[in-house]
Amino acid sequence: MRNISQRALSEIELAVPPLIEQQQIVELLEGQLVRVEVGLKYCHEVAINLIELNRSIMLGLRDKALSQGGELVRLGDIASTTLGKMLDSKRNEGIPTPYLRNVNVRWGKFDLSNIETVPMSEDQRRHFALESGDLLVCEGGEPGRCAIWPGSASLIAYQKALHRIRPSGKVKPQWLEVMIQEAARNGRMTGLLTGTTIKHLPQEKLRSLLIPLPSVDVQDRLVEEFESMRQLMIRLESSMCEAVLRAKSLRGMLLSEGVGGRLTPRLAHAEPVSGLLEQIRKQRTAHEAVRRLGGRQGQELMSKASRTEASSGTILAPISTSAPKTSIQETLL
Repeated sequence: MRNISQRALSEIELAVPPLIEQQQIVELLEGQLVRVEVGLKYCHEVAINLIELNRSIMLGLRDKALSQGGELVRLGDIASTTLGKMLDSKRNEGIPTPYLRNVNVRWGKFDLSNIETVPMSEDQRRHFALESGDLLVCEGGEPGRCAIWPGSASLIAYQKALHRIRPSGKVKPQWLEVMIQEAARNGRMTGLLTGTTIKHLPQEKLRSLLIPLPSVDVQDRLVEEFESMRQLMIRLESSMCEAVLRAKSLRGMLLSEGVGGRLTPRLAHAEPVSGLLEQIRKQRTAHEAVRRLGGRQGQELMSKASRTEASSGTILAPISTSAPKTSIQETLL
């Protein structure tokens, strides 16, 4: 863990402008930073509400399916499930084959930025090859996270940390995806998970998950309804992410401009920062000399240094590691 020692912190040199200018900077920054923090808080609340809205929409689809003739059936009765390739460096032989891992499967999509390979025999390549329409479900990490494989030009397999679900003609993969997400996000899957700290979804437990099964036409209609709502939520989430980035960038710019004295007019007698820093260095050298000399000679030198500070209007500000936080600091943390 990266850190900074108390000694190093206490030796940082700070240019301290006149008190009037300090007050101007603080008052201006406080007003602007509070607005930024209010905006960030609003974006955070919207993000939480979007998660709850998604859960509510999926629960509503489940209820509609049951009310429109759907029956609860075991997933294993309407689809086949298979775990992926066991990764064993001592036993892996054959052709290097790209494969999907747990981290590649996100909610409703895939992250293909980092695809690894593993040696597989021809039989294994055929057995673990993915086909368009296969539904991949995470077995661990975040059990139930799933996405539908869209297909690829070349062969790609999957590892054991993923379940591959191939639906029968009675159920659409898109409907299974929505209902598995609903079970995972609304806690319906919790009783099927094993493990204390790291949760897992064993294959037999997955097969026992109850899925509402209406007619294929109803499935298509409900999936279309969900997809239209999901696209709206995606656009709103994207807008919130952009707003958060802009707010954080604005906060950094305000602090930089404020501390640099560029948000307030410089006082006529105020020196440039370079001059302030040079005076600070001289004062630090004088204070160190006083400490070494001590006695009457040291007191005389200290008195002379104090008169110099008073005439220049600039003081050396020691950094206290135990000083109370200002309202600006509290706002930023």
